[in-house]
Amino acid sequence: MPRIYRRHFRVRHYELDGRGCVNHAVYLNYFQQAAIEASTDAGYGPERYRAMGVVWLVRKTTLAYEHPAAYGDTLLAETWVSEFRRVQSHREYRLTKTGNGQTVACARMNWAFLDRRTMTPARIPPEMTALFAPNG
Repeated sequence: MPRIYRRHFRVRHYELDGRGCVNHAVYLNYFQQAAIEASTDAGYGPERYRAMGVVWLVRKTTLAYEHPAAYGDTLLAETWVSEFRRVQSHREYRLTKTGNGQTVACARMNWAFLDRRTMTPARIPPEMTALFAPNG
């Protein structure tokens, strides 16, 4: 069973587009923030990565928009790692309205693990893989 991280976001007015719906780019902000918090919650926060001399960068994102969100909606973001490879991982995301459970958006991001100094791929430590792995 994957380690699922959950976090609520309340839609703010400045996140809306001209139609009164959350701008699609904002969903990426929600998802990335949830990923950072999920990693921090597991003991791998920004300071630890800095000390390790590594950084995660998004290589590819696949995003599906299902229903709009509006000002004042409370959204539940869920994220989990679905796959690890030697120097990358795939993280899944789901965003739902807390009032009715309606899915707002889903995404899959491919993250690359890089040496911060050279910006070249770095091997993911086995203890990190064990912590976040879907069957870990």
